[in-house]
Formats: sequence, structure tokens, C-alpha cells
Amino acid sequence: MLLQRLGRESQLLLSGILVSQVDEIRAAYKGIIFAPPMIEEGWALLQGRRS
Repeated sequence: MLLQRLGRESQLLLSGILVSQVDEIRAAYKGIIFAPPMIEEGWALLQGRRS
């Protein structure tokens, strides 16, 4: 549902992600090209854009 609301070339920011969840979250958002995650103290920020 969230991806349907993103326009072309829209940015997506996901915060409050545990480092152990990064791969699972990235796999769930097909159609998003993610930059390498920003990690601090076991938490990750994912930034991506619609492909």
C-alpha cells in the first residue's frame, strides 16, 4: 500500500529498523533501490527511491 502512494522518483526513508531486520525489510520493498543503510548503535536508517 505504501509503495502505491509513492510517485516516480520519490524518496522513501525508513527509520527505527534493527540492523538484524535490514535484509528482510529491503526484500519486502520490491521496486525500491536502496542506498547502503546508515547504522548507529544497532539501528538502521534505510533510504531508497522508486525505480
